[in-house]
Amino acid sequence: MDADDIRELSTFDAWANRRLFEASAALTSEQRARRVASSFPSLADTLAHILAEEWIWLRRCLGEDPHDTPPSLELGEVLAERLALIRGLTGGDLAREVPFRSLEGHPRRQTVRDMLVHVVNHSTYHRGQAATILRQLGAAAPETDFVVFREAVRESALEPPVLVLPGLFDSGPRHWQSQWEAVHLGFERVVQRDWVAPRCADWVETLDRAVAATGRPPVLVAHSAGCALVAHWSASTTRRAKAALLVAPSDPEAPSFPAGPSGFAPMPMARLPLPAIVVASRDDPYVPPSRARVYAQAWGSRFVDAGDAGHLNGESGLGEWPLGLALLAELRAL
Repeated sequence: MDADDIRELSTFDAWANRRLFEASAALTSEQRARRVASSFPSLADTLAHILAEEWIWLRRCLGEDPHDTPPSLELGEVLAERLALIRGLTGGDLAREVPFRSLEGHPRRQTVRDMLVHVVNHSTYHRGQAATILRQLGAAAPETDFVVFREAVRESALEPPVLVLPGLFDSGPRHWQSQWEAVHLGFERVVQRDWVAPRCADWVETLDRAVAATGRPPVLVAHSAGCALVAHWSASTTRRAKAALLVAPSDPEAPSFPAGPSGFAPMPMARLPLPAIVVASRDDPYVPPSRARVYAQAWGSRFVDAGDAGHLNGESGLGEWPLGLALLAELRAL
């Protein structure tokens, strides 16, 4: 089993878990907590076990040795962190043995490959239990078989591809961009060589290659300096994207913009050759809403006021950010 196989299995696991957790969220808290005859006393406890084990085995793959789970875990965050791990895995990484102690304190060793396969198998087992509990509660259980996943992959290929464009320093697991990429089929991050002090021209070249590789015009989902990237790319390429969601476009000419990156200023102000939506908050430290509105007007884009939400990043606590997903759905449907 090579790195591509592991990535496919992990993608399946994320897809299946999200379907299960979404179906469970439709129930009342009383239903989720109702006692049942199963390995765990309720649906809520079963879901908590799935999530805790996903987190524990991820930590072990990262070389840590957890002995307990944190008091609060979010599915999207855990899946996004695992995606960051598996994105660049090689055969050598998978063969690496990791020592750890079981929760009972027994010393063990496993390869990264075996741990990642184990967590998929473990979650599949308990998803089956959760499906039975859902039916006992009078709810419909989602289909989470691997063949259904493969059908979903084929169907997603018929939709416009989505390229995720983080800003400086990349987007971590708490960021909505990372959580979207982790749980939605057909979403792919454009990975830049330098996230800290890049040349804008290098980012533009990387984006141009990524757009060419999609085979058809993608929807661009940019955050912070990624919005400036879209503006510079649009002004210099003959390729076209279908649309763009431009979130919290940091001002490269402002004192708040980091000193290391080069070539992002001045911000291109020409009308974009694609439909776009600019989203900004009222208390963003990197771009005042008045400046974001100027960008939207210059680019011929619709402007959306996101209220008080900071830089609309991981620290904003947006989770999967439903507002952004709704706006993206509009753009993909054009």
